[in-house]
Amino acid sequence: MHAHRASYGGDATHEAAPPEAVEPLPAVQDLGAAADNTEAVKRVVQANFKELTACYEEALGRDPEVGGRIETEWQVAAGSVTSASILSNDTGDDVLGECLSAKIAAWTVAEELEGRVVYPLVFKPAP
Repeated sequence: MHAHRASYGGDATHEAAPPEAVEPLPAVQDLGAAADNTEAVKRVVQANFKELTACYEEALGRDPEVGGRIETEWQVAAGSVTSASILSNDTGDDVLGECLSAKIAAWTVAEELEGRVVYPLVFKPAP
């Protein structure tokens, strides 16, 4: 089986086999103390990064050139993501967006996080 290489837009680099991954900074809204909560959201994404990578690898299997930006929105309360949806998706792959929102909806978060998170993900096939 051919391994797909991928990168995700942003400025922090993470090793994830087989993709090369880079995460964007989250846009945290309605969560109170923004700096602390932004870091907490980034930690949640990093802890669950393999799930996001798996969704993208599936998409690469359908289309090796798939890429683009997907903006996710989550509602969080009582240590859980209570709902997750896709605000925008310019990848042309709706199944990728559905996979991401399903994975995110099952995540746990820090108990102190409550409210709305908007988190963009940028996907690019690696050269």
